[in-house]
Amino acid sequence: MPLAIATLMRTVALGAVTAVLAGSALAQNGVVWPVEGKLVGKIKNGEEKKAKDVSGIACSEMSGFPRHCLIVDDNTQIAQFVTLHDGRIVAGKIIRLIKDEHNGKLVELDGEGVAYHCSDTCYFYVIGSHGRPRHDSPQPDQAERAEIAARLAASSRVIRIKVDQATGEPIPGAVEVSTKLKDLISADAALASNLGRPLNEGGITVEGIAIFKGRLFAGFRGPSDIDGPSGKGAPILSAELGAFFDGKPADPKLHVLPLGEGQGVRDLAVYGDRVLILTGPTVGEGGSFSIYSWDGTCTGGVTLLKELPADASGSKPEALLPLDKQGADLRVLLLLDGEKEGGPRTVKIKIPDSVEPKRSGPNCGAT
Repeated sequence: MPLAIATLMRTVALGAVTAVLAGSALAQNGVVWPVEGKLVGKIKNGEEKKAKDVSGIACSEMSGFPRHCLIVDDNTQIAQFVTLHDGRIVAGKIIRLIKDEHNGKLVELDGEGVAYHCSDTCYFYVIGSHGRPRHDSPQPDQAERAEIAARLAASSRVIRIKVDQATGEPIPGAVEVSTKLKDLISADAALASNLGRPLNEGGITVEGIAIFKGRLFAGFRGPSDIDGPSGKGAPILSAELGAFFDGKPADPKLHVLPLGEGQGVRDLAVYGDRVLILTGPTVGEGGSFSIYSWDGTCTGGVTLLKELPADASGSKPEALLPLDKQGADLRVLLLLDGEKEGGPRTVKIKIPDSVEPKRSGPNCGAT
């Protein structure tokens, strides 16, 4: 091929890529990271497709690079180990989390978030949505009701994966399953009636998980209008971590956070002595997405750290990972629903040493 033509073709290709990225407001405000290998999503006709519904990430290291991490796509039964380098993601091994089937077809976990915790033993945790499928018929027949029940059962789980602390690799027999969160939701007066209802009718959908100060925090995308002592807000249900797999008392608490009307939790991530909350619309397309800081207590306030720019492509931030402090800024990695392999990109947020609440504080109590 003549050099001039080859150069022209490279220029056109680069221009096409640039045009695509320019259409994304988040890309304009951050750095897009390439993925080496393949982040696996749905399997169609026996072929592994690239993930387009990445919904959660957590890493065994809190700082530095490389980091050993786990990613989940909400349209699969699997999770995938990845290695984060500064500026790129390397895809690794796949681990199967559930084996549910209905009428001969695989039923997805609808995994929505990932967390990591290490004390004497180290685990990744993956949380299912605990929600009714969002695209089912408004008046399902008997067969459809059976499918809905199967999908609800598959998604109503918290799964932990035991890993080697040094390598982040799974240990044989690593996967354990808990349905304790569903039990806690069922026992909570403010949440129980929402189980099994469609999201647009106030139904339960869990999208965030964090392990913080010995407790598991589950953040709800919906409902987002739970009554609290200081008004309506989005719920986060917390309980002692040992209750989920080790039979210890749960001591559940329901936290009601004022995140804005119609705004629910899309992800949770621990950063130092705070929980970062990625928020977005409970229902509907479009709308605003934001990042908040919260101290995780019943009396502490939530603080708005950053409003994320709207993305013209319709992609939605679904996963949040703190990376490092750069001056007064915290650099975080965002993964987007609707982008191939999550469209990983970084943004910077201001995170002051002393955070003063800008909204009335959340409230919680024993459920």
